[in-house]
Amino acid sequence: MNFLSLRRVAPWILSLAAVGCGSGAGDLAPALDAGTVVPDGGSSGDAAGVTADLAEPPSCSATGTGRLRVALGLDPGLEVRAPEVWLLVRCGPVGGFERVLRWDRTATQTIDALGPGNYEVIGSSFMAPWSSSRRVMLAEGATAAVSVTLPSAPPVLAQLRSGVGAYGDPSVWRASVPLATGGSTASVASLEVEARPYVSDPPTTGGSFLSVTAVVRNPCANDQCSPFMLRALEIRTRAGDGPTGLQGFLFPEDERLGPGESKSVPQPMVVRGAMPDDAHGIELVLYGEVVRPASARP
Repeated sequence: MNFLSLRRVAPWILSLAAVGCGSGAGDLAPALDAGTVVPDGGSSGDAAGVTADLAEPPSCSATGTGRLRVALGLDPGLEVRAPEVWLLVRCGPVGGFERVLRWDRTATQTIDALGPGNYEVIGSSFMAPWSSSRRVMLAEGATAAVSVTLPSAPPVLAQLRSGVGAYGDPSVWRASVPLATGGSTASVASLEVEARPYVSDPPTTGGSFLSVTAVVRNPCANDQCSPFMLRALEIRTRAGDGPTGLQGFLFPEDERLGPGESKSVPQPMVVRGAMPDDAHGIELVLYGEVVRPASARP
């Protein structure tokens, strides 16, 4: 399941199940990337050599001589926080080729060795929801330019990551974290996540994948508890310090989590990566806002 195959996804992340918002920067290592064909599942600039026939896009492939020039911008409120930005290069709507890499912090980053196809680039700051470029057609040997701008809001409600060491049952990874309240009181609401190896028939190629489920719970029984507005959920996976997978989900507009309620991603999210261990990691972030009572607003 990728970004586009989940409900209300932005037009992209990443086969992230479509992560996509507004606009987007840190001291990063050299770009690391990984290419794969995913399991079943901004605006374009000068694009010299891009094929014009949008009705019959060429097939995506893992290798080629095409290249994308990606102009990445950060909202000023995000830039001062120096995020580690990842880029997801995706070809085709579902089941196409994907590559995940770090932004090298240059004004325009060139991504080469791309086969012919219909491409979009998704940018992820992991501090506010991702953004995507417009799609462009790329022919063999052609160069196309796209732009992505990353926003600074909505903020992070919860973030969790796998640690290093023993994980107990190797067939499943579970974790939970309380939601931020923005105040001094502890939150009883939580984000609960479960990841397990993704198994498909026939088996997928190009590396291993994880199936991730997520539930946001607000067990508070007090009507005075502040509800939450849920915006998006995002997943990153790593091998060592290198990015391997990126996936995202957008909640329906005005998705409200009130006292005593729970909300979940309707279908497991499939993301490239391995089960957490000493060499592999997974991180998740939930975006949204706390709804303040009218009496508490300035």
